[in-house]
Amino acid sequence: GRWYVEGEAFREVILLNDFEFRFLIKARIWKLYQNPSIDYLTDALQALTGGDAYIYNRGSNPMEMTVAYGSSVLDDSFLKFAIENLDILPRPVGVKYDFERASEKFFGFGDAEFLNNYGFSVGRFTDS
Repeated sequence: GRWYVEGEAFREVILLNDFEFRFLIKARIWKLYQNPSIDYLTDALQALTGGDAYIYNRGSNPMEMTVAYGSSVLDDSFLKFAIENLDILPRPVGVKYDFERASEKFFGFGDAEFLNNYGFSVGRFTDS
């Protein structure tokens, strides 16, 4: 955690540019009108980040989901900070988000829907 010096302000005033202000308003709208399905959460995240992010359930713990985002989010320090620290993403009650950098391509279904997926025609399951 951060150590505060006696007399130091706990909060600072910052100025947001138009993009950052609109981003926070859109994020608040997505969070207020939320549906706890993974499809809705992914739609919200992609709408906020420009489509370079995904939410998926790891499967081992139903109370944790992973937010994987690509280079466009990592390149924008405000987006990365807001997503990880401001609790702006919609989420089901009691679910914890873990954050990770997405690999260049995912493996899985939905080639037409998710352009970052390799699909089943690329790669192999075992070495022969």
